[in-house]
Amino acid sequence: IDDDGHFRLGNGDRFRIAGVVLAQAAMFPDSAGAVSMARRFRALGVNCVRFTGFDYIYWRQISILADGSSTLGAGLDAEQLARFDRFTYELRKNGIYFTLDFHSYWSPRPEDAVRQWDSTGWGSRMPLLFDDGIQRIHRGIMRLMLEHVNPHTQLAYKNDPALVYVTVATDASLTAYWGYTQEVVRPARYSEPSSGTVYLRLIDSLYQSYLRGRGLTTDAALNAAWNVQPASTSNQLQNPGFEDPFSTSWVLNVNTGDGAKAIMQSTESDKTEGTMSLRIRIGELDAAKNSTGIYLAQLLSNVQHLRRYRLSFSAKTTPEQGSREIGAIIYNATFPYQSYGLQQAVTLTSSWKRFDLDFTSSVTDTATAALLFVMGNAMGDVYLDDVKFTEIGFPGLTAGESITNGTVKRHEIWNDAISPKRAKSEADFYQQRLTQFFDRAFNLVRDTLGSTVLLCPSSRLLSVFDYESTKKYDVFTSSENRTATTSMLADQYGGGLDGHVQNRFKGKAFVLGMAAIGFPRQYQPEMGIFYPAYAGLHDWDGVFVGLWDYQARTGSARTDSAYVYEVFDKPHVLALLPSTMAVLRNNEIAPSSRVVEIAHEQEALDQPRLHSFSPYSLTQYTDPRMSIFRRVHTIVDLQDEESFLPHLEVSQVANGGDPTALDAENEQIYWDATKELFRISTPNYVAVSGKTDGQIVTLPGVIVENATQGERATITLASMTASPLAESPTSLLTIASRALNQGASWNAANTELTRWGAGPMQ
Repeated sequence: IDDDGHFRLGNGDRFRIAGVVLAQAAMFPDSAGAVSMARRFRALGVNCVRFTGFDYIYWRQISILADGSSTLGAGLDAEQLARFDRFTYELRKNGIYFTLDFHSYWSPRPEDAVRQWDSTGWGSRMPLLFDDGIQRIHRGIMRLMLEHVNPHTQLAYKNDPALVYVTVATDASLTAYWGYTQEVVRPARYSEPSSGTVYLRLIDSLYQSYLRGRGLTTDAALNAAWNVQPASTSNQLQNPGFEDPFSTSWVLNVNTGDGAKAIMQSTESDKTEGTMSLRIRIGELDAAKNSTGIYLAQLLSNVQHLRRYRLSFSAKTTPEQGSREIGAIIYNATFPYQSYGLQQAVTLTSSWKRFDLDFTSSVTDTATAALLFVMGNAMGDVYLDDVKFTEIGFPGLTAGESITNGTVKRHEIWNDAISPKRAKSEADFYQQRLTQFFDRAFNLVRDTLGSTVLLCPSSRLLSVFDYESTKKYDVFTSSENRTATTSMLADQYGGGLDGHVQNRFKGKAFVLGMAAIGFPRQYQPEMGIFYPAYAGLHDWDGVFVGLWDYQARTGSARTDSAYVYEVFDKPHVLALLPSTMAVLRNNEIAPSSRVVEIAHEQEALDQPRLHSFSPYSLTQYTDPRMSIFRRVHTIVDLQDEESFLPHLEVSQVANGGDPTALDAENEQIYWDATKELFRISTPNYVAVSGKTDGQIVTLPGVIVENATQGERATITLASMTASPLAESPTSLLTIASRALNQGASWNAANTELTRWGAGPMQ
């Protein structure tokens, strides 16, 4: 990899992956199959294949591991290895490289000497990050495979230049599992448990040991380390009980321009304390019934970063209304108007009720912070009384917790009720475990095996919290498996493009590990130009265009419902591959000359709750549209300050964005999201894709008109020589629209097939 993070061949030439994914049995063809598949890939322009899912211990046909009562005891399966060796040899003969994914499906066997071998969950994903025994087996599998010598090449895979990179673990995003599963903390709000509780107890035990290793050996020490007392407990609000009807501290805002009508009145007849309460009488809602069409506001004098506050108030509605909702928001009253941590709806009845809403502030603001009570979404008067905004602090340990008996809890990543100091302790523990795992695998390859093969940490890393533990790695990836009923071309916010861009690091290689759209979506062919186009704009190092298959075969005349992401049997995708792969290999689409750089600060590691699940791991929302127009990458090392609204560097976004002209700065990619029409124009390659029905599209040298009854089509024209299209004696024209089995019936109402058909694809 060069200093810019790009693959280079031995002669110094740039190398870009134009590949497909082979999973499970697809990587173990017999000798004849190895020859035919390698030749098929070469004919389609493929220069690399990604091997994944070869460690499933319960089905020998898709595993490199020999049968046995333990994983490593019997070594590798000789017959399966022979097939794989011959296949990689045939790929080499056809100029095709490969990558290897480890730890995709593996689970322990009875004699693997790990705790509750049958309770590690699907693929032992999270136990891998915490259990030293499972990690030793994982490294053992890597070592067996990488030290194996291919008899056809006389090279160990660790030294084979055809092996572009090795992925250490297919799915090792601790952030994703911490945030969206019950594999790290229970109870949690998402999904069902996969691994046994023994692994939760293991993580608990490791955490208690971690705390003791930091000198936190007593409850008193933990309380002293984590407890945060409020700087002041006084109420920040003016006229909190509405006792002064002439006070201007409370302001009622009404969207009268769109028809809303409301007034506020002080009332002595109905209150909870003092002499008065406030009644907001609502006459009409605005046309859209926006909650912010009617709201009551007051500025706050002192909101501090990572401090805990409580908003308390009494409220009710009228007996005639019976019940209604209002919302309470603490936010920035000036641009960019972001929430500071409280945005919560409560339900009012016709009786007074006291509400206590606690939150932790994400910023410091002593000038423009404001409290809003929003109520423009429903009719029914609102009564308010005795409103308080106070700092409340954080406890250290909670009732029932003690380090002496190992009952100190770990928390969901979303939990904002624990002190920032305690949240940092938990984050530091997870960061240590994650870094240890990735360091051990890295050191195995670099030091123990003495190999310089490029290394990728995982096919999925979700946030900067994950990335920090993998900074020494060479290659980063992400994947796209899209089944949405609507095309990404209909999404003016980029169709999920920013999810991939976030994984592009300055000075590191980036490869889109799989770009797949599920069948029978009408827009499936669009993957053949959309992802390669932005791979060019963002100067990525390759794309694996689709999953070839789970079986070792070169193609099929028909498809069925079992094959969703596979492309081996989709002629509308296969037809595009020669030109698509050429675009990728030759980098026909130029990168933008300017770059948006994303910076992160230490808080992204200390307080992952505030960062990990927002775009680019930044606390302030970042508009994903910037990646449509300009190249984006992230600075690897932490900076003093994180980026703030980096999308404003891109004028098209800063000016509001025109969905009819989402045109990239390289002046080669043109996108109208309102028409779902996507165009590419370069000297050697032009393309149009999307809703072409009823359209006449003009490109340099070609006019495209769709006069058929089909709604969507993808058309490409590529020079077959080094000369531009206008001068080339030979060009390749490809027209692709979704194919179906003969006899298939399409239900446009629900975008599904009612009958798949038995005849050949047409």
